[in-house]
Amino acid sequence: MPDLPNLPLLFDTRKIETSLREAGQFTFFNLTSTDDNAVATGNNQNTAYPIRAANTYFSSVPAGTGCLLPQTSRPTPLDGLLLYITNADPVNSLLCYPHPNDPSNSINKLGTNAPVVLGPNSMTPFVAFNSLSELTAGKWIADGIGAGAAGSVETIISQGAVATAGTNQATATPITQAMVNFTSGTGNSTAGGTLMAAFAGLQISVGINITATQTMAVYPAGTDTINGVGGGAAFTTAPAPNITIFMCFTNGAWFTK
Repeated sequence: MPDLPNLPLLFDTRKIETSLREAGQFTFFNLTSTDDNAVATGNNQNTAYPIRAANTYFSSVPAGTGCLLPQTSRPTPLDGLLLYITNADPVNSLLCYPHPNDPSNSINKLGTNAPVVLGPNSMTPFVAFNSLSELTAGKWIADGIGAGAAGSVETIISQGAVATAGTNQATATPITQAMVNFTSGTGNSTAGGTLMAAFAGLQISVGINITATQTMAVYPAGTDTINGVGGGAAFTTAPAPNITIFMCFTNGAWFTK
């Protein structure tokens, strides 16, 4: 069967698929809507680039910019919607936000309106759930978060080079990715970084490369513990240059390697 030279007019590559899928099968291919060579915008839900196709390819992601998932509750419920978002920028991560008009929005069980980070050279599928209920619409599950690729080798998203800050778990620099390198700030003090909530299976690598022989503080979040010590107490790293690995076997408890 030869390929069809032209698609019917009902195939609008700029629209989100609904229950009446804008899809067709031609010569064993399943066609879905695409938004190619998009450029990420904004730094919050109001200004981020709106996702409007089943497949979105970001060719450029200026630092700090992001994208906004579609509203799943109205005007047409989008329960079960499957989207793919590609961050093809080789350097910058892409922030992906849930839609603020979905009353119970979340991505991977994060807090309401909280974004997830899509690393460079990554493609992430998102599935919408609970959109048929007005009260619980906006729950998204994303697969492959935290990973990308360099050719045929899988990569882990890095937070990059950051500075120590603060004097306690509330004011220290938030650690948001699987690896981070503290290269500036004040060493040998209470300044440092705060881990994300301890969830079983997490493994976080924290590098300190401020000044040789200096240490830094790493704080747990909330009531979490590090090596059995809680109360928001800081863990002091070995002197720089050094990498400490934080591992979580059960929720709420970190152990170091």
